[in-house]
Order: sequence, then structure tokens, then C-alpha cells
Amino acid sequence: MQELADKYAAVKEKLTTVAVKFTNEQAVNSALRQIVAELDLELMQADRNLSSPGTSPGFPPRVDGQRRDRDCSTSTEDTHVQR
Repeated sequence: MQELADKYAAVKEKLTTVAVKFTNEQAVNSALRQIVAELDLELMQADRNLSSPGTSPGFPPRVDGQRRDRDCSTSTEDTHVQR
């Protein structure tokens, strides 16, 4: 009987520890959800600001009329513009 009482006490202690950890994790989860929501709002606001006409200065056109490539990878091709 004492063995069962000891096991019960040990399991009860572990349950209390797990419950405390779970409560702490819930608090962290709540804080992270709030941070994500605030960042999402900031991102939407920044996107609205950038998509509004006249708010983004943009890039001036190239003098030689060629399109700017977004690929920044290094290649063996000659990428210099001849003038």
C-alpha cells in the first residue's frame, strides 16, 4: 500500500510540474501570437504605403535603355555595358 502511495505522490508532483510548464508555455504562446499580429499589421501598413502612387521614388531609367536584371548571381559572361 505504501508503494502505491509513493507512486501516487511522485505522479502528482510530476503532474504539478507539467501543469506549471504548460501554463508558462501558454503565456509564451500568447505573447508570440500578439507579436506576430502586430508585425502583420505593420507589414500590411508598409505594403499599403509602398503601393500608394507617389510614395515610392523608384529607380530612374537606365541611360543605355537596357532592363535591370535582378539576378545577382555571378556568371562567366561579360556583363559590362559597352558605350
